[in-house]
Amino acid sequence: MLLSTLMLTFAVVAFASYDQPILGISLGTRDFTAVQSLANGSTSLIARVSANATYTNWFEEELKLSEHERSTVDFAALEQAILAIRHAVTQKLQQQTQFRIVTAPKEMRDPVIKTFTKLDLLAPIEVPATNYIRPASAIHYAHGLGTCETADLPTGCDPEDISGEALWLDFDASSLSVRLLSFEEHAADPGTESVFSDLAEMYHTETTSERVISALQEHFSNFLDQDTVLKDFPGRRGNDFKPLRSDIKAIVASGDPPPGSLEAVRLALHRISPDLASRIRGSTDPSLALATGAALRAREMLDRPEIYSANICHHSEEYSHDEL
Repeated sequence: MLLSTLMLTFAVVAFASYDQPILGISLGTRDFTAVQSLANGSTSLIARVSANATYTNWFEEELKLSEHERSTVDFAALEQAILAIRHAVTQKLQQQTQFRIVTAPKEMRDPVIKTFTKLDLLAPIEVPATNYIRPASAIHYAHGLGTCETADLPTGCDPEDISGEALWLDFDASSLSVRLLSFEEHAADPGTESVFSDLAEMYHTETTSERVISALQEHFSNFLDQDTVLKDFPGRRGNDFKPLRSDIKAIVASGDPPPGSLEAVRLALHRISPDLASRIRGSTDPSLALATGAALRAREMLDRPEIYSANICHHSEEYSHDEL
């Protein structure tokens, strides 16, 4: 009798889990995006809400604070922003729902998760992990990094053979940050960030102008010269390890690129190396990339829970903490 009751309870919980939309959400400086993961493997934009000036100012100031200072401030602006995206999602889906995975800058992890928890907007997670995912990990899921395809290996390859780097371009309202991202999702944080600060001017000039392309070319060249090497050499894998230029097997984007800026990026990279330019992956809308990655991670948690129990040591940063 007890066994039957337990089995029935599990079935009800499982049905409830699958009956609810699988939603991922990204919180940025200027907008919030909710994406749904569908059973057929595709994703769908549910809602995108622009932030008001109060929230944007609060968010930017929060990023400047230390962890201790951040824990003592008022989160009212964040709470109102989350309620706004919840309202938009409810209107679209015509039902009350919760979010499974949230992504936001890692400095904002605790206030974001605490506020979602306070508002009871986080769906239960049945695996040993939290409702939070780092932006870098979200990019892995959104662009399929670390797969046989992106590593230029045959379908069904040995996962142990997969290696490589992605050039991650993150567009903000006024700047473009460039970083290397290892194909190993649970590796250390992305490498050194290099910021192209002339992005704001792209809104006021022809993005494919010679001046813009040359500026991007110089910026990418300097970054690659500093963070990669062209040829292998003894001792390269020591404390000052740098990947080979040929290890870059994907170029991915997130954020809100100004109109035409991705073409300017392609032209600039083509001047450096035609092969490098061919690595640009354009299957995912950059403005949806983070929320898409969060939604795909949520789907994986539901469909493949066994990999989280098997790899718990590799998910340490995104596993639950007592204070959450």
